[in-house]
Amino acid sequence: MTALLLLMPVLGVSLVGNFQIFNAYLLWAQLNYQLQVFGMIMPVTWILSLGCIVGVATLAGSMLFWRWWSKRHPEPSEIAKIVLGAFLMACAPLILAAASYVVASTGHRVSLGWAIVFELVNDFGYANVVPVGLALYSRSAPKAVGGMMTGAFYVLFFVANMLVGWIGGFLDRMPGTEFWLLHSAVVFSAALVLLLARGALQRVLTPAAESIDPPALMGKSTA
Repeated sequence: MTALLLLMPVLGVSLVGNFQIFNAYLLWAQLNYQLQVFGMIMPVTWILSLGCIVGVATLAGSMLFWRWWSKRHPEPSEIAKIVLGAFLMACAPLILAAASYVVASTGHRVSLGWAIVFELVNDFGYANVVPVGLALYSRSAPKAVGGMMTGAFYVLFFVANMLVGWIGGFLDRMPGTEFWLLHSAVVFSAALVLLLARGALQRVLTPAAESIDPPALMGKSTA
C-alpha cells in the first residue's frame, strides 16, 4: 500500500502534458494551427474530437501490439510499460515545441498533421500508463482494501489537473516553444523517477512466480 500511495503523485505528474490538452492547448491551437478545412474554418474544439478518435485507436493498437509482442518475446511487466508510456508522453510536448518554433520562424500556422502526430505519441503513452496503472493497482492492492485503492488511483487525475492549471497560466508569459519544453521537462522528470524506482517497485508489486516441485506432485506414484 505504501508503494502504491507513493506512486500516485509521480503518475499524476506524468499526465500533465496529456491533461493540458483540455486546457491551454486549445488556446495555443487557436493561434498556431491552420484550422481551415475544405474551405471552412474548423472550430478549435473539434481537436478534442480528433483526440478521442486517436485515443481509442491507440488504446486498441497498444493492446494488439503487446499481444503480438508476447507471442515472440517475454512481455514487459506493468511497471516497465508504465515507464515506457511516461517517456512517450514526455516526448509528445516536444512536437508542439517544434511546431511553435516553426510558427515563430516562418510566421505561418502549421497544419493539423502536427496535431495528429502529437496525439499519436501522447495517446500511445497514455494507453500504457493509465489503463496499465489501473490494472496494477487493482491487482497489487491487498484484497481487504482493493476497491478503495482502485478508487484512490483516480486521485492522480486531481494531482495532474492541479499542475495543469498552474502551468497553463504561463502560456501568455512564455513563448510557445518554451511553454511546451517546460511540459516535456516536467513529464520527463516523472518518467525518470519511475525508471529509477522501477526495480524496487517490481520487487514489491510484481508477484513472485510460484515454485512447484514436480517430485512432490508425483509422490504417490513413486512411493
